[in-house]
Amino acid sequence: MRYFRCLVCVTVLFSIIAFSVARPSADTFRPVVRGKRGAVAAGHPLAAEAGLRLLRQGGNATDAGCAAILAASVIEFSHFSFGGEVPILIKPSNGAVTVINGQGTAPKLATRSFFLEQSKKGGPNFIPSSGILPATVPGVLDAVVTALDRFGTKSLAEVMQPAIELADGFQLMNCAQAISLIRGRSTSHGRQAQRCFYRMVSFRDPVRCFCNPISRVR
Repeated sequence: MRYFRCLVCVTVLFSIIAFSVARPSADTFRPVVRGKRGAVAAGHPLAAEAGLRLLRQGGNATDAGCAAILAASVIEFSHFSFGGEVPILIKPSNGAVTVINGQGTAPKLATRSFFLEQSKKGGPNFIPSSGILPATVPGVLDAVVTALDRFGTKSLAEVMQPAIELADGFQLMNCAQAISLIRGRSTSHGRQAQRCFYRMVSFRDPVRCFCNPISRVR
């Protein structure tokens, strides 16, 4: 009996160890991607596709990166937009790293005295974290143009073309819907933004087409 108990304990212990080190057989949602002539990584598949298109058209890494940035400014509106910020690092094959500070500056009237006056009128006694008041001057386009002028080979029109096409409509995935809904509740005071972005977002449809109202300007 003692031998039998010992054998059972060893068997259970071995099973626990085996299952803990076993590799899962299910396919991953982020498979390994390899390429012989280049690769593009982005936060959204459509942004990566925009950069890949520029590579296929003969552009270099800077062209592809700028195309992905502009595409992301259209489709990743839940946490990034054309009015946001985009610091860029570029490492040429035969040179040092170049940093392009794509962070916007504060508007001219966004001074300390301005926010103090806002607090006297019933507003918060600090710079708010959301809304139009804390917004900086958009630095995305200037950073992209600077990068293309110094290191790119394609024109701005060619690099912007994927983003222009995405502005006419793209499939909105569940992740973006969830983030948009959560942020929509926290920015309920921005009624115009609510009407533009959040009225079309719903958990009812697994995938739906969305046209970015800010980027789609004729």
